[in-house]
Amino acid sequence: MSLSNAPYILLWFKRDLRWTDHPALEHAISLGLPIYPFFLWEPGWENDPTTDIRHLRFVWESIEDLRASQSPKPGHFFLHRESAVSFFESIFQSRPPKYLISHMEVGNDRTFQRDMQVQTICKKYGVQWIECKQQYVVRGLQSGRKDWPTNWKEWMSRPIQKNPRTNTLWLLDSLYPEFNPNLFYNPKFQKGGEREGKNILSDFLSDRVRRYSPCISKPEESRIHCSRLSPYLAWGNLSPKWVYQNTKKKQEDSNRYIRVQMDRFLSRLFWRDHMMQKFESEPRMEKENFNRAFDQLKKEPNPQFLKLWEEGETGFPLVDACMKSLAETGYLNFRMRAMLVSFLTMVFWQDWRTGARHLARMFLDFEPGIHYFQFQMQAGTVGMHQLRMYNPYKQSLENDPDAIFIKKWLPEFQDTPIPEIHNWGKEESLFAIAKRPYPVVNLEQSLQKAKEIHFEFQKSFRVQSENKRIKKIHVN
Repeated sequence: MSLSNAPYILLWFKRDLRWTDHPALEHAISLGLPIYPFFLWEPGWENDPTTDIRHLRFVWESIEDLRASQSPKPGHFFLHRESAVSFFESIFQSRPPKYLISHMEVGNDRTFQRDMQVQTICKKYGVQWIECKQQYVVRGLQSGRKDWPTNWKEWMSRPIQKNPRTNTLWLLDSLYPEFNPNLFYNPKFQKGGEREGKNILSDFLSDRVRRYSPCISKPEESRIHCSRLSPYLAWGNLSPKWVYQNTKKKQEDSNRYIRVQMDRFLSRLFWRDHMMQKFESEPRMEKENFNRAFDQLKKEPNPQFLKLWEEGETGFPLVDACMKSLAETGYLNFRMRAMLVSFLTMVFWQDWRTGARHLARMFLDFEPGIHYFQFQMQAGTVGMHQLRMYNPYKQSLENDPDAIFIKKWLPEFQDTPIPEIHNWGKEESLFAIAKRPYPVVNLEQSLQKAKEIHFEFQKSFRVQSENKRIKKIHVN
């Protein structure tokens, strides 16, 4: 190794696969030591039940983009297929760095346990691990949120960091052989990478944002007129602050209507960090009911129902079209995601945990800090929010009235009259042209039963007592 006796920095990239506005990179540069930037392709992540090939491919594309766009010379970014414990033990034994620098991750239990092990290894070898904040999430926050919105806005308004990469000394010799996962581009999915994310934001702010609000709940139109930035934020191709400030700048030259649309988009960035703060403060929600009183609400597992839901064969056209679309493309707008969870937990009356991993695998933008709280909100186990029950017939009439989305993903309905699609299975079909299953449950009866049980349960002393605890931690 050419710099075997010189101190250096290990710069560990996680869900921050970008060069622009990268606090960990900026801090590493400021220390003036040679930097070894790398990503760990961990077997534990690759084999995690929430990981799908769509995630592996997106990350690989993001890494290829990093390697192609880095200054001063392409290729100064390294990829290692090894567990974090094994990697750091080997590196620290042979040649420990002066610093290990990464961003502060708001991950799931697997990444938390891994980071605890890495921290132990750092202490063993006397390596200082510096974790930098990349979004406004406060670690260890266990009290009210009175000042949180103000502090969030102040954080988002801080200057964007411009990294002087051309003056940086990179440690260019690879410490381990590189691993090429050989993942090929799939045009049905959004492509990973910082440059791709920046282009999508530019296109959204220049044109697509004008129909943001009218189309946000519509399964087909939302594919065009929503920002489509969520995977680039989830995997760190773009920083929330960079998106926020570029949107604010574009607002200055826009008319009043467009400014309103952009404000509504910006509010989603606020709620994104807000959800992640909840998860950081109470990560047990990955596996446990947010409101512990709902542990008493037992639901009998039905593997057949779960299989029909996962495969998009429930007999409810919009539900099935959404699931097939999600499986094919990794994208679904928020309203339809909420409907899928509501259907599983209220209509099929299944525990939310039975479906959380499946949708995590399907969502290209899977973000643990958002996924589990949102899942529980739609499942009604938060306890302090208005109960959400989405009627798929009502949703299809309101958000896909011409059945464009349904026919696109369920081509069996191409020759079926639209009124029949929106009433599929309610009564004996007069046409029965489509070779699609009829509903396996009675929707009205199922929703009414779920509503009665949940409303009664929410009034119980146990739920109300838990709500007081929750408000003390998570509410202003």
